[in-house]
Amino acid sequence: MDLKNITITVPVKTERHNIVPFLQSIHPEIPLIVVDASDDNTCDLLKQTRPDNTRILHEHSTIAAARQKGAEAATTEWLLFTDADMVFDDEYFEQLRQLTLPDRYGGIVGAKCSRDRYQRYYRLFSLWLRLICFLRTPAASGSNMLIRRRAFEAAGGFDQTLT
Repeated sequence: MDLKNITITVPVKTERHNIVPFLQSIHPEIPLIVVDASDDNTCDLLKQTRPDNTRILHEHSTIAAARQKGAEAATTEWLLFTDADMVFDDEYFEQLRQLTLPDRYGGIVGAKCSRDRYQRYYRLFSLWLRLICFLRTPAASGSNMLIRRRAFEAAGGFDQTLT
């Protein structure tokens, strides 16, 4: 998969403690759209840490509406939705680069894992996600979801009434 054909979309709100490690874990080739609703210096840290290949939109809305706004601003075939408290594993983007998905695949979803405070929660969430996928029930986590634009649009995008 060509990394330049993926756009990362992340909603942020007062994420100054998380944003620098998050940004440092993103591959520089991948465009990033940040939908910012912060009232701290998150936006300044964004501009200092990743000045290139980053677009910042300002929007005070729900997380679903922010994700939708980011998706609508993206121009790539693939959309990668995540959260600002995420730090991508060193191999994450290399594994994406090596990935070849048949045209019939609409996306990939995965849970995020924690190295500290929320280990048990994310372990249980990951098991739930595996069970849901095994049962062939459509479900996804907005913190780690890679989806083709056409599949995203066919699904109607995010339900913007959700908080």
